[in-house]
Amino acid sequence: MFRDSFNLRGPYLDMKSLLSGILLILVVPLLLFTSACRSIHDGKTPPRAVRGVLDLSHWDFEKDGPVDLNGEYEFHWERHVPPSDFLSPSHETHGFIPVPAYWNNQRLEAGKLPGQGYATYRLRVLLTGVQQSLALRFQDMGTAYRVYVNGKLLDSVGVPGKDRESTVPRYYPQVLGINESVDRLDIVFHVSNFHHRRGGAWEAIQLGQEGRLRDLRERRVGMDLFLFGSIFIMAIYHLGLFFLRKVDRSPLYFSLFCFVVAVRLLTTGERYLTHLLPALSWGLLLKLEYLSMCLAVPAFALFMHSLFSKEFSRLFLRFIVAASCVVSLVILFTPGRVFSHLLPACQALLLLTSLYGLYVLVLALKHKREGAFIFLAGFIILSLGTINDIIHVEKMIQTGYFAAFGFFVFIFSQACLLSLRFSRALATVEVQHKELITVNEACRQEIKDRVLTEDALRQSEEKYRIILQSIEDGYYEVDLAGNLTFFNDAMCRILGYPRDELMGLNNRAFMSEETAKQVYEAFNQLYRTGQPAKTFGWETIRKDRTRTYLENSVSLMRDTKGAPVGFRGLARDVTDRKEAEDRERMHEQQLLQASKMVELGTLVSGVAHEINNPNNFIMLNAPLLVDSWQAAKPILEEYYKDNGDFLLGGMMYSEMKENVPKLFSGIL
Repeated sequence: MFRDSFNLRGPYLDMKSLLSGILLILVVPLLLFTSACRSIHDGKTPPRAVRGVLDLSHWDFEKDGPVDLNGEYEFHWERHVPPSDFLSPSHETHGFIPVPAYWNNQRLEAGKLPGQGYATYRLRVLLTGVQQSLALRFQDMGTAYRVYVNGKLLDSVGVPGKDRESTVPRYYPQVLGINESVDRLDIVFHVSNFHHRRGGAWEAIQLGQEGRLRDLRERRVGMDLFLFGSIFIMAIYHLGLFFLRKVDRSPLYFSLFCFVVAVRLLTTGERYLTHLLPALSWGLLLKLEYLSMCLAVPAFALFMHSLFSKEFSRLFLRFIVAASCVVSLVILFTPGRVFSHLLPACQALLLLTSLYGLYVLVLALKHKREGAFIFLAGFIILSLGTINDIIHVEKMIQTGYFAAFGFFVFIFSQACLLSLRFSRALATVEVQHKELITVNEACRQEIKDRVLTEDALRQSEEKYRIILQSIEDGYYEVDLAGNLTFFNDAMCRILGYPRDELMGLNNRAFMSEETAKQVYEAFNQLYRTGQPAKTFGWETIRKDRTRTYLENSVSLMRDTKGAPVGFRGLARDVTDRKEAEDRERMHEQQLLQASKMVELGTLVSGVAHEINNPNNFIMLNAPLLVDSWQAAKPILEEYYKDNGDFLLGGMMYSEMKENVPKLFSGIL
């Protein structure tokens, strides 16, 4: 099913068609973005200002559209010259400076200019006849300015002062309408910068019909908001995906990357965040702008590592994350005039990550990693847009900002990549679901069989336990060291110990040293041969120190691999039987002695008969025989009761005890 999902013969497109469709989708926003951001005039090259004068006498604003007021501006360093002073015949020009450009390191008669300071810019614009409804469009200027047109104050962004205390920096891109009919423009603006490493007229100033300029700005704002909304929704969506399945962290890193890019869209370009939050301080806005660029680098690196972990070095990842965190901390805890010097470091980290990312993607393509081609397509567009913006910021080229579009294309391509991965995962889940149903059926039957087996096993174990606990003989198990590991209640009664004290007790605790040696030898013999010892006994010392005699049968216990792990055995208390046997031996000795006495008496009576009258012998000895019989009779009776009938003098005792009294009676 997984193979058919991306086959032309199946219900879905194959991979080649899918990639072509994605690239086509990426081209459509490119056309929309370029159409929204291009200049409105077609083909006609706008003139440039020369020595403070821009000749637009041949420029038709209705036909040719707005024009960038680029070129050489009259420049006065360390002065805020009022517009009225330019009307004075004694007015002197101190020099000229290009716009747009930073005034840093610009050469004047006084030498190279520093980044911080204040100055006055002036430009005279010659128009074709009287023009109406004109407007100026300002982007950013470093970092506070006041603009005059034909001697009238048009607007002030921030408060341009002559030192850091009197200057209030601010960014506020806007369109300023010139509410009068004019045939020429004398544009003067005072610029101050004491809060940033770079100062001056950074961006091109546009002049054109107010309606068309506002329409152009609204289109760019609309594009920024469209990109912001799209990227922000992607961030929320993939963050939700991560919380639903936290095992895969790629959606989390992608979401973080989208968040910082979304913040950057609001803090750069048209800086729409300043319109949403007019009270937002310039310092906080600048921190957000720099942090969004700095934090985008580790977020991108983490995301790329999560997708291509085998190609992306963990050591390089740690370096990028650590370096970005250090730069971010400096940005957080220092003012703009300090951390703005870290812009080259941020750009270096960005370029380094881009170059390494390109290397990783080449390896991923070589190893045929899933999604490497889609990632590379979006990555190339992102890299080109980022490099263009860096070069544009450094005023090496004047092409405009395209990183926002690059971010959108890249994020959109990664969203397609993640969606592709999820769709494949879903197809796999469907296959696994069917397989799981089959496995569940087999497992259900196996569980039934296992339940029946477990019931039989429980019944067997219960029967074994009942038998084990009900027998009078003691059952025990010991390890190889002789420590008790299991026993029944009968063993507790035999040894006189409670269960908790007996558990783990070594067998030497209830044996004498001599008995312990004998038991050790018997167990050692059993260990060596493996043959069970059927019957052997030893004397045991109970807890109350009384002695009992146990008769044991022992066998060897083995684990599943056949290795000896201990001994098990049955013990029977035969103390009473042993005492009875001892008494029996004593009685036998007494009977033997009595027999000897009888024989002796017979011998004596015979001798007496020879010496005396046999009758006297009989008369004298018959009572003695009667007394002997009476004395021996209890012993014989007890023996008879214990052992049954036996021979006595060649006659069964049961017959003799009936006949002997008659015999004695006859003798008497």
